[in-house]
Amino acid sequence: MSRKTLEIIGTIFENKVLLHLKDKFKDSVVLHNINVYSPSLKKETQIDLVLINKKGIFVIEAKNFITSMKGTYDDLKWELRSKDKKAKIVFNSLNQNLIHIRALNSAFMRHYDKKPFHLYNLICFPDETFLDTDIQEVCNFSDLENKINQYLEQSNQCIDVQEYTVMVRKINSNEINRQIELYGIDDPRVTHIKAREE
Repeated sequence: MSRKTLEIIGTIFENKVLLHLKDKFKDSVVLHNINVYSPSLKKETQIDLVLINKKGIFVIEAKNFITSMKGTYDDLKWELRSKDKKAKIVFNSLNQNLIHIRALNSAFMRHYDKKPFHLYNLICFPDETFLDTDIQEVCNFSDLENKINQYLEQSNQCIDVQEYTVMVRKINSNEINRQIELYGIDDPRVTHIKAREE
């Protein structure tokens, strides 16, 4: 499959997850495609989904094109199999999403003087994906709601949902503007997809 086809397939699944979260967590705000500068990568990175609830913030990576996933916490790379059954060795998605979390916490600190705090790391695969893992933060689509509710029930955090929604949107906007200044508005490296509340 071409990269463009994979991106379209990924976007379809991200939208499915997003609409599901909006339906199930009506007291939360769900944002999609959040662009943030990563100091560790020294470049921008994009977060698939951010769910902001008064009891916690969830950074969610949605993976769609896979029929099976094999990996552990300690594995540097995971084995993913696509619909054509070919194995693809990729960077551990949990660690990839941890980079997103660190970048977002860093932006909270840089722009708003907010101390870093625990953001929940979740990786979501379609129900058809066989998960060969014991990683608690990895789940199938139909388990996502329960997984989030488990974390919310255990949480003692108290977050101002609107305050953090405004901050995340501003972080996204600042990153888009930084890219435009760096590359120019017509450069294909500029991420033109704005964060949106669904």
